[in-house]
Amino acid sequence: GAIALQSADDHDWSTDEIRLVESVARELRVAMEGARLFESRQRENERLIALHRASTVLATRSTAREVIAAILESAVGLLGHGSAALYRWDEATDTLQLAQYVDPAGQPPSAVLPRGEGMSGELLSRLQPVIVNDYPAWPGATSTGLAADLQAVLGVPLLRGGRLVGALVVRSY
Repeated sequence: GAIALQSADDHDWSTDEIRLVESVARELRVAMEGARLFESRQRENERLIALHRASTVLATRSTAREVIAAILESAVGLLGHGSAALYRWDEATDTLQLAQYVDPAGQPPSAVLPRGEGMSGELLSRLQPVIVNDYPAWPGATSTGLAADLQAVLGVPLLRGGRLVGALVVRSY
């Protein structure tokens, strides 16, 4: 950061005034670093709480659908906004098919994610997580994603024995 002082009058800054401003700047730096550390710790606490909730759900819920819903809700909660969706791999159609999603804003995700376009194209070709932090500027952005005002997306393939079984997709609007 920087501190700038101005004077409307012709003013020669004295050595004492310069030392005072430097002292204030040092205190501000310490305060800013403290605030950054506090925010970082707060985010870490939120992640730990989400993991705790997920493990509690696993221990108390009876159906896979309830467990998946709780995990998707935790993912959305960590973002603070956006949506999370679980897709199942359909080998017959060579697509990811929407299985379940959570979106507090009620904006449903695409029901089918085809191979070869957008984030799903990247994910299916690499079988590795795909992170797009600036979706509007990303060369692989689709017209559907842009129309939905998608800002960022994270896609994680779900693999079993090295074979694709589905994907978790988290979106930020």
